[in-house]
Amino acid sequence: MKANRFAKLMVLVCAMLFAAGTVHAFYNPSTGRWLSRDPMEERGGLNLHGFVNNAPPVMVDHLGQKPLADNKTRTIIVGKCEIAIIYGHGATARNKRNWKWRVTRSGCAAGTAVMCWPTDNTENLDEGLNLWTQWGGEPIEFGWHTVMWGMSPRGSDWYQGLGRMPNANKVLVTVAKDAINRAITICKNNKCGCKNIGVYFIQVDHDGRPMDPKKAYDGVPLVADLTVPCSGSPPPPPTCE
Repeated sequence: MKANRFAKLMVLVCAMLFAAGTVHAFYNPSTGRWLSRDPMEERGGLNLHGFVNNAPPVMVDHLGQKPLADNKTRTIIVGKCEIAIIYGHGATARNKRNWKWRVTRSGCAAGTAVMCWPTDNTENLDEGLNLWTQWGGEPIEFGWHTVMWGMSPRGSDWYQGLGRMPNANKVLVTVAKDAINRAITICKNNKCGCKNIGVYFIQVDHDGRPMDPKKAYDGVPLVADLTVPCSGSPPPPPTCE
């Protein structure tokens, strides 16, 4: 009888480990630690068995494979072979809620912000890494404070209602296409040594906080992350309807 219970227990443990393995990590709840190494390796920090710098209440990384969005310091941490696009309504006031960027390998990464105050939320992101620096033939000016969500991505570049604002849905489609092209360029850079480029769409709410899980809200589409293989065909860009 004991042997039978032991066998059932082993089957249960193996099943749990297998289920955890489908999301890229093995977790042991009895010890409260990950059994497998961080899939991001050293890009996620020197602690290969760590998780979001031991700060899950303020940092989002549900698969352990995407850039860190540190909500406490409002910092997007982008590693090698990664492209991060933070998008959504964001905070409507220019204040300390604006996001900052930390790129660990500038020649092998990129990013941008498609949200209110886009220039403020990319102020310390190197222009060469910023995927959204102009729109409708015009440079994005410091101080732009609003974008319009809920428009057709196949429509006009601008919302011409109560004020002139970029069509954010169309911007996001354009930025996604540029991200895929940038990923192909990074793949060709032998110094980067990338096998795949992850294009991560980090959605934020009306206060600029990361949303996990993501969802469509108030004209902001749900956009899934993309993987651009360095050998093979790139994925199609999102529609952002």
